[in-house]
Amino acid sequence: MQLNQICPLENLYHVKRVHKRSVEGKVELSVILCHQNEHESLCTGMLNGVFQLANTYQLSPYKTKVAKYAALLKEERKEQCKLWPTSHHLSTIPYELTIYQQFLMSLPSINNSL
Repeated sequence: MQLNQICPLENLYHVKRVHKRSVEGKVELSVILCHQNEHESLCTGMLNGVFQLANTYQLSPYKTKVAKYAALLKEERKEQCKLWPTSHHLSTIPYELTIYQQFLMSLPSINNSL
């Protein structure tokens, strides 16, 4: 069973599930297992399937923060990636796409070049 089937990252489509970094010359992978609110204990918010997956692969769960909303600008994305890697792409959700287009149209430099 895949992690996305057990615990999809709803409303976090902009967040990358895997974070790769180098620590003391060794590659370290961190994977988002599930969403938790800040007041839940580590194991309380884990669904049974996620908990079993963590045990099966001897994972060491920990809490971290990620960007709640997708960045509209590349500069925002750079700041978000300091917490956890995100993707910068247009949303496929029509409401958000409309808001994004309206935001771009409100910028004077873009309107003058159109």
